[in-house]
Amino acid sequence: MSATDNLTAAPTAAATEPLPLRRNRDFRLLWTGTAFSSLGSQVSTFAYPLIVLWSGGSVSEAGLTGAAASLPQLLLSLFAGVMVDRFDRRRLMIGCNLGRAAALGVLVATMLSGRVILPLLLAVAFVEASLTVLYKLAEHSAVRNVVDPEHLSQAISQNEARVQGAGLLGQPLAGALSSLVAWLPLLFTVVSHLVSLVTLSGIKRKFQAERKPAAERPKVLADISAGVKWLWNHRQLRAAAVLVAVSNMLFEVLVLGMLTTLRDDGAQQAVVGLVMGAAGIGGVAGALSTNWWMERLRLPVIVIGANALWTVLFPLAVFLKNPLLFGLVITPMSFIGAMWTIAVVSFQVEVTPDEMQGRIASVIGIVAFGTLPLGALIGGYALQAFGFRTCVLACSAVMLLLTLAAVASPSLRRIGSELRERAAAVPAPAESPTPTPAGK
Repeated sequence: MSATDNLTAAPTAAATEPLPLRRNRDFRLLWTGTAFSSLGSQVSTFAYPLIVLWSGGSVSEAGLTGAAASLPQLLLSLFAGVMVDRFDRRRLMIGCNLGRAAALGVLVATMLSGRVILPLLLAVAFVEASLTVLYKLAEHSAVRNVVDPEHLSQAISQNEARVQGAGLLGQPLAGALSSLVAWLPLLFTVVSHLVSLVTLSGIKRKFQAERKPAAERPKVLADISAGVKWLWNHRQLRAAAVLVAVSNMLFEVLVLGMLTTLRDDGAQQAVVGLVMGAAGIGGVAGALSTNWWMERLRLPVIVIGANALWTVLFPLAVFLKNPLLFGLVITPMSFIGAMWTIAVVSFQVEVTPDEMQGRIASVIGIVAFGTLPLGALIGGYALQAFGFRTCVLACSAVMLLLTLAAVASPSLRRIGSELRERAAAVPAPAESPTPTPAGK
């Protein structure tokens, strides 16, 4: 290529340079709509056990609400992943918002009569969580279609900051609204889902590539099987998913125990929301700083180091004299968790084939978060039988064993190696020959 060619190529490259995320209208609408939806889901999820506990329900009944809100991740993720890979993702997300708003509206209408019907509350929690699973998978798979490849990791970081921000605001907001009127957090969630619906309606880009005709698609079970086999054969992602699955179950017990202890200590709902909302502060800080950490630490250090730090933090909860200080434990835990999530999700998106994004995300989700119902059920009954201190110390011992297993795992010690090897295999660009002056 001549010098003249370089001069003429430069404007073309500049003209096609992708817009930064802050100027990407469709991404901003998607991000904003999902922020409202996520905040609403955080508020309602945290409000369910508050409604049960402060209406005279038992700890085990409060644990049932956590199980109802967590079961869809276990039962429906695989089928939701297939739907996300087959159908129009934007329409799916709009339908999810409508369904969640309608289900919660029914519960609000019932509570206006002054009654809390536990079976109905559990059913609504299950329906809302089911549609949330589908919405999240669709949004996860849609992001790569509304941002340029150069901005994908940045978009993932912003999405995680949004999730953590929803956690930061959602729990104290749920506590504050519950202290006013029991059904108010649920009404807030209805409005948030409707706002999300409006923003989705304004997005112009498609959320997926062209789909195969229905006659050419494999059967649903074949699609699910392909996703399961892919993750099973990827040892590094498989090991990471199992690691976080057990960790999440332990966190579920810890959070339920903290809620129960705060209630028994006489804390008001608003105070409970503020204490538990401290997790969001750590999460937002972790999400905003992850890129800095990823530039300095390899992925195995982040993944294994997270569990090592959780092992140190977990037992501290039983030594705090004042339950209001629980935030000192869950804030750094959430900071570490946000880093872990962004680092591993970025790795997953890079190594997963584009046409399997929805299914792989669903399989990882069912492994990583399918243990939450088990944690809620076991935690509810164990806390009632053995108390907070014994349960937390037992969970601390399990976390220690988990960390030792992670250190001993060859897959986790090498996680991310295929990306490093792929980068090393790319040949360096050849140096351009020195141009010969004209006339020589």
